[in-house]
Amino acid sequence: DRLMFPILDLQSRVVGFGGRTLGDDPAKYINSPETPIYHKSNFLYGLSQTKQAVKASGHLILVEGYMDVVGLHQAGIKPVAAVLGTALTIPQIKLAERFSQKVFLCFDADDAGRKAARRAADVVPILKWNSVSFASRMRRTPMNLLKSLVQPPLIWPWKTRCPYYDF
Repeated sequence: DRLMFPILDLQSRVVGFGGRTLGDDPAKYINSPETPIYHKSNFLYGLSQTKQAVKASGHLILVEGYMDVVGLHQAGIKPVAAVLGTALTIPQIKLAERFSQKVFLCFDADDAGRKAARRAADVVPILKWNSVSFASRMRRTPMNLLKSLVQPPLIWPWKTRCPYYDF
């Protein structure tokens, strides 16, 4: 049993799917294969739905997973999208830059998330992005961090920001 997430292009056309297990399957995620129209390194999950919120707020929060995007949207934090996998790619950076020059990285606090944040720091154009990894520093996933908050969520991203190199 899997929960399926449609992956949309910027015109809201379905180009692929991501599936997350609902049980104990060792393959936690199964995604669409690469096709002529779908290369996961070229897309950000949820950006087609949130691009107006990104433009209005002036920033984009990048998280690792589908559930982070859904949960943060439910909590009222709208300018959120997810990388498709744990590696932030140059095409994803260029895509994000089309909508905002202020991008916050909020990867999970596990080893994979911290490693992804360090790799992202190597490819982020420092002068264009104001990037952060507050979940990694606080040893929590974005969703666990959100659940622990007692302050309004709209303040949350700026309370624990750090320079891109301070993971």
